[in-house]
Amino acid sequence: MKGRKHRTDRRERPKVGYPYFSAHSSDSLETCSSTFIIDNTLAVEAGALASRLSMGEQKAIDAVILTTSHMDHIKDIPAIALNFYRAGGCFDVYSTPEVCDIIQIHLLNNVVFPEFHKNTG
Repeated sequence: MKGRKHRTDRRERPKVGYPYFSAHSSDSLETCSSTFIIDNTLAVEAGALASRLSMGEQKAIDAVILTTSHMDHIKDIPAIALNFYRAGGCFDVYSTPEVCDIIQIHLLNNVVFPEFHKNTG
């Protein structure tokens, strides 16, 4: 198209006002799975919660909202659950019953990872 300029360089986009970890379905030095952090306490998706946040930043998380059971959105749930468990803390997870069931059946099942969700005393 003549006369139109298209921006293809992602670095030219304006920065968002909250930490955002890339929306890719693979991890590398340059990319990571989906996670958005709002006000340092609410995470939307858990693809990069433990792998991209310091322990202090993780401890500030009060709740996680999961929109899908795709691995790149839930993969750090076991790791951050373990970190909270070891620190004597907990966080809430909000999602559909189907997503919660998949996490409990396939990840937090006392086979792959402990059933942290049952240890809330």
